[in-house]
Amino acid sequence: MNFSDNAQKKLLKLIAERFSEKAGPDWCVRTTALAAIPDENFRSSLGKDPADYYGAYFSIPGGMFLTMFSLPSSSEMTDAFILGTRELASSPAYGAMKEMMPELEPMAMAEFSNILTHVILDALADAAGMAVFLSAPQWLIDKRERLLKKIAGEFKQTNGGADFEAITHIHIPFSLPAAADGTVTVMLDSQLSRRLEKALG
Repeated sequence: MNFSDNAQKKLLKLIAERFSEKAGPDWCVRTTALAAIPDENFRSSLGKDPADYYGAYFSIPGGMFLTMFSLPSSSEMTDAFILGTRELASSPAYGAMKEMMPELEPMAMAEFSNILTHVILDALADAAGMAVFLSAPQWLIDKRERLLKKIAGEFKQTNGGADFEAITHIHIPFSLPAAADGTVTVMLDSQLSRRLEKALG
């Protein structure tokens, strides 16, 4: 199932507000218009995209999160995440850091995925009035279709063989010197999805 349109709109608004608070005034990464992609539309696009993506997945009791960024977007995000502060941009170390970007990219994207997922989880937890702890990220590079199948299997394995009840794919464009975007897939079991739908509906 997908969340109701009303619940999705409220959730996206909460996430955008939280991300804005997290970014702070000195970080050049900003979100633009977040959008929820229906599951059937998202899945129909997977086979048309042969590119590899950076993926990081996290679990909570009854839920799973997967962030996916294309390799070009990951490069732009890494530059913005590491080099995008005013303080570092004016530092003598800027040139040396710029040369190290390819080596730092996996680590930077893992950390950015961690921050992004925590922002979304905080919005979910506050909306549902609950405290939730997130697992450490598991990191991999693959096609989006295989990444999605991977976390669906992980969800089933960690939730007693039960499939997820609700799924939403949140497309997040970022305001950078160059275009960049990512997708966060959220899978929830029946208990969590109904609690969240009730809180947001």
